[in-house]
Amino acid sequence: MATESEGGYKYQSLKASLVLEDDGANRATIISIVDSGAAWCALRLATLQEQLPHLATQLQPTRMRFHDASGNTMSLVGKVAIKVWIGQRAVTTTAYVFRDLGVPFLLGANALLENGCVVDCNLSRLYVADDHTKGVPMTSATCVACEPRAHASRLTPDWQRCADCPTPPGNPMQVVCDKKAMSVN
Repeated sequence: MATESEGGYKYQSLKASLVLEDDGANRATIISIVDSGAAWCALRLATLQEQLPHLATQLQPTRMRFHDASGNTMSLVGKVAIKVWIGQRAVTTTAYVFRDLGVPFLLGANALLENGCVVDCNLSRLYVADDHTKGVPMTSATCVACEPRAHASRLTPDWQRCADCPTPPGNPMQVVCDKKAMSVN
């Protein structure tokens, strides 16, 4: 995905590694886009066929129609019921399958709202509301090292670094996870 720059800030869509599962307990970890602006979950056909071939045999026809941002009709193949693991919590949702989708999997509002999911940009986490383990980390193009101004208003300092950031010189901060207090020190 291209990174846009505006006013010195660089942003990308929020991403999370989610585990998708078919009804036969076959699993695949997919780098997914977390998109509360998308009404429905979407799955690329090639991803489905390569990662969860059993689920590909369960495609159901649909009368739904989708249009991209330019108003063009999208190449809808069908829909599937899919289990999505958000950390230790599994949610079942409907994903529409497209021949030409720009990302492998898009977690849409249908899954987020039906399951009480929280997109927590302060903690950089995606989780189901009552999950005390706080689900899975989310990433973007920004981190505190490469875009400190973008993180200035966050309540919790961002200790994560993006893939493009070099390790800081000298004695970098050591991150220690305190599982009992459920915090990072």
